[in-house]
Amino acid sequence: MATPADAAFPISESLTGSTTDNPNWKLRGDARLNGSLELTPNSGNKAGTAFLDEAFPSTLGIAVDFDYAVQPGAPNGDGFCLYLIDGDATTEPGGSGAGLGYAPIANKPGVTRGYVGIGFDSYGNFASELAGPGGPGSTPNMVGVRGSGDRSSGFRWLTGARITGGFGSGWDEQAHAQVVIADGRITVRLSSGTDPGGRTVIDRFDLRAPGQAPMPPTFKLGFSAGTGAATAAHRIRNLRVALPAEMPLQVTGPTEARAGSEICYSVTVRNEGPNDVPDAVLEGEVPARLSGVKRKVTTTAGARAGRGRTTGGLRQPLALPRGATATVTVCGTIKPGYTGPLTFTARCTSASRSNTAVRGSARIDTDVTAPAPEAPLKVWQQGTVEYRPLRFRTVVNVCVTHERKDATDPGPLEHLFTAPTGIVWTGYVAVGYYGDDMTVHGSPPGIDAVVSDGGRTLTFTHNPHVYTSPDDRDVLVYVCGAEAAPDARPGRYTDGTARIGAAAPAALHATVLGPEAED
Repeated sequence: MATPADAAFPISESLTGSTTDNPNWKLRGDARLNGSLELTPNSGNKAGTAFLDEAFPSTLGIAVDFDYAVQPGAPNGDGFCLYLIDGDATTEPGGSGAGLGYAPIANKPGVTRGYVGIGFDSYGNFASELAGPGGPGSTPNMVGVRGSGDRSSGFRWLTGARITGGFGSGWDEQAHAQVVIADGRITVRLSSGTDPGGRTVIDRFDLRAPGQAPMPPTFKLGFSAGTGAATAAHRIRNLRVALPAEMPLQVTGPTEARAGSEICYSVTVRNEGPNDVPDAVLEGEVPARLSGVKRKVTTTAGARAGRGRTTGGLRQPLALPRGATATVTVCGTIKPGYTGPLTFTARCTSASRSNTAVRGSARIDTDVTAPAPEAPLKVWQQGTVEYRPLRFRTVVNVCVTHERKDATDPGPLEHLFTAPTGIVWTGYVAVGYYGDDMTVHGSPPGIDAVVSDGGRTLTFTHNPHVYTSPDDRDVLVYVCGAEAAPDARPGRYTDGTARIGAAAPAALHATVLGPEAED
């Protein structure tokens, strides 16, 4: 059952229309909507703020995701800021320039009852004392975090990280930021189209630092930006605020496979918290070159699987309580004749939560090669056999060798032996190595065989490797126990077969003796 805090999320705004979906947005200064939220145009001495004057809970944590584009001037400045204030307050924009609309500058106060401001600072003064106490001094291309403050007091520097290459980007670069506050700690991650996995630039920094105000039970958020002599257009779109849940996933599978073989990929996802996820979904790409695709789901710790599919791609709904794990295994057969790459991808999402895991998506590539040509095996029956109903048993010797007398190790092959009419298998199979002159050269362990079809069919799997030893193991002989069926009629029967893999089948024959035959 959803709690009040749960029910408040997610908060979504595309910010791509001419108006916002939520009427509680307040645009101040130079901020405007023109296909995105443009906080400042690329011109000097501009400042803009977009403030959502609606409170949302902080107690279960929050994850703020958004896309951004920065069209830099020469020089590039100043930067933009995401900030959170106490949800019981409202505010006017903070100081422009070094304050990035959050902290105070000169005679311009900062925001009211601010809790934290995250500056994406191109010019560098958000890290200087122009924006508040502390900081390393002016540092361009910095993600900086300033703490709580109220108008003219506070706003102490907490932490920061230099960003190689800065923030300049167009929408084509797919620049994206995620700010997570959970368990009193803040994490900032940046990603792009060329780096979809992203990088963590601020990692679980403790906001319960000295001088920091206690976290309020609710937040309000805003975006702000400014320019001076240094300019840039600062734009935001696709904002989403949701409860955080860290759901890392791992994809395993072969990197090499043969055409025509079965292949399996497994995706494992675990909810590390801090929130339960009732509506997780594993989605991904299943290679189109697989046929007979099947899916299996296993779960732990109370996880539940909904109705999934693999047609048109993998989609598996999951309910993942905190600490629960689910594994989805997808198996299929690679189409014969196909060679080349196969790619299997997976990602974990949720309609109501933000996946804050570094590994929220993964892929594995498989190189498919042509099947290894089967060795040209030669199969035949050695000798003749005679049976008398109800009198005695004997054996059928099925021989196999390599036609070119080369070493061969084809791997496990299916053996399917069909007895001649009137003869039934007992299930006994021994195997022995012989030289070309049929002298004994060793006996491997016996074979577990299956008899079916009323005793007429004998099947087992074995590797008929020959010419692989220095002691002239030229021929492999299967010694198969057999007897005449009680109702067998006298005569010579040649309709049996011995099939080993793709080798040409050998004819099996036997003679059933009548009662007049001598012992």
